[in-house]
Amino acid sequence: MRRLLLFFLLVCSLWQAGYALQTTPDTARFNQYLSAFNQAPGVKAANAFFQYLNSEEFTDSPIQFSSATHLDTLRQQVWYWAAEFYLDQQDYSNAAAYAYRALPYCRATEGLAIEADCLSLLTIAYIRLGDYRHAAPCAHRLHELDKGSGDPERISSSLNTLAALYETAGQPEQAYHYIIEGINVCKQAGNRNRLSILYGSAAEISYSLGEYQRSVDYANKAMAIDQQMGIKAKVAIRQAQIAPSLTALGRYQEAEKALRQAMPELKAAGNLHSYAIACNQMGKLLLIQNNYEEAIRYYNEALPIFVSQHDIYNESYTQEGLYQALRHIRPQEALQHNDRCNLLRDSLHANSSGMLIGQYSAQFANSELQSQNRLLQKSYRRNLLLIVCSILVLALLTWYISARRQQRLQKLQAIISEGNQPPAESTPAPKQNDGEAPQVSPPPLLIPTDADFLQHVNGVVEDAMDEGKCDVESVAAKLQISPSTLRRRILSITESTSKSYILALQMQRAATLLRSDGALSIEEIALRCAFTNPSSFARAFKHFYGKTPKTYAKEAHKSI
Repeated sequence: MRRLLLFFLLVCSLWQAGYALQTTPDTARFNQYLSAFNQAPGVKAANAFFQYLNSEEFTDSPIQFSSATHLDTLRQQVWYWAAEFYLDQQDYSNAAAYAYRALPYCRATEGLAIEADCLSLLTIAYIRLGDYRHAAPCAHRLHELDKGSGDPERISSSLNTLAALYETAGQPEQAYHYIIEGINVCKQAGNRNRLSILYGSAAEISYSLGEYQRSVDYANKAMAIDQQMGIKAKVAIRQAQIAPSLTALGRYQEAEKALRQAMPELKAAGNLHSYAIACNQMGKLLLIQNNYEEAIRYYNEALPIFVSQHDIYNESYTQEGLYQALRHIRPQEALQHNDRCNLLRDSLHANSSGMLIGQYSAQFANSELQSQNRLLQKSYRRNLLLIVCSILVLALLTWYISARRQQRLQKLQAIISEGNQPPAESTPAPKQNDGEAPQVSPPPLLIPTDADFLQHVNGVVEDAMDEGKCDVESVAAKLQISPSTLRRRILSITESTSKSYILALQMQRAATLLRSDGALSIEEIALRCAFTNPSSFARAFKHFYGKTPKTYAKEAHKSI
């Protein structure tokens, strides 16, 4: 599933969307396949739906059902992936609608991990829509499931989700409680990449609490981790994140420098949501310096992005900024933005105040008790004898599963401990050519660090491009891991899908070849980057760099 990607998407409501390095699927065609399934649900329509998703490489591997597949399974899979698709397209209304339809079928499978994935997706969509009333129970149930798993990485993920919920709902004190708990749990897990994300959330929440220097400290901690891992797009997010606190501290030049460094990186990565937030921050900084016209320009750049994403939380700040800037020079126009801002704030207040969210602000034990009460209320529909029998069977089954799980965990820990022994010799760091991915020899099968793993992936992708076949499954096969394992590992390190990461390496090679002496044609360069269709290569290149391969090569040669 896409839990780690959804996790980062949530943090990016503090900045969020994922890194859009892949071409955008055809939404109209997707809607046709989905509509066909909704009108006549069955194996044929479901397989056609997933055949299209696979053709767009939206799924890691083909999903296909046999004629014996139950209709409930088909609904759960189609509607869940429909919600994934709409969330990826930033269509939060449809994402929430289909995740809500899939949830009962996810629960029916008795797979808690599947239910947790669906709840995580649903929480993201509700938060983006400013619907905290519905986001709160989803986030708390998600934390229940993750806490019950005993997995510190999953627990820290859902704690961050809760923190983001309460921070955006205007309750930063409660959010700070959750994020500190998440940081402590994450330190136990030893996942530095996730720790960076949690530090970033802590910086946002500290800013909301007016603890500006503490916010700067947390953002710097996150940035240090990201810089060590060499993820430029995440460093840009941290730079945008630190700017509001620097502004509040009166360090305007530092804030402006951070934003001007961050914004081109965010835009180039396709992270429009984070870019729009940075535009809001730049607008506010310019307002303080009475540069109204320039502030209006940045606010107007952010506005259509938030409107298209139905992000009323951040749009309200854009509208407020436009009002503050315009009232000095065009008062009548300013009033329109003020009215829109008030309307948005009223909507947010209605969804976050009083009993709508306050009922979920208890500590973890109280949250669990509420869930148990809901489950008990459902069980009363059955007769007393069935309840007693079910409880006895469940208790025995839970004991048995717990014992088996503990045995498996001990074995797994022993295997990991043995596999993590340091190699006898270390290899020197590979040299990196300007604009090219590093060339490395494959490390041992058990990769001890994230950096080594990425180096290994880079080398395999380079070889795959030379062989002319560079899809996710081929790369995973060369790495001797499954496509889903490759996807999870890439997501945990870069917050990007495996397809997007591979495509970035292909585009990096393409740019290097285009900057060469010009002896190669576009068709030849496409083939060297494992594209069999020059048109597909040109579309991917333009989406990635914002210009066609020919234009890029022409500009590169002029600058020489």
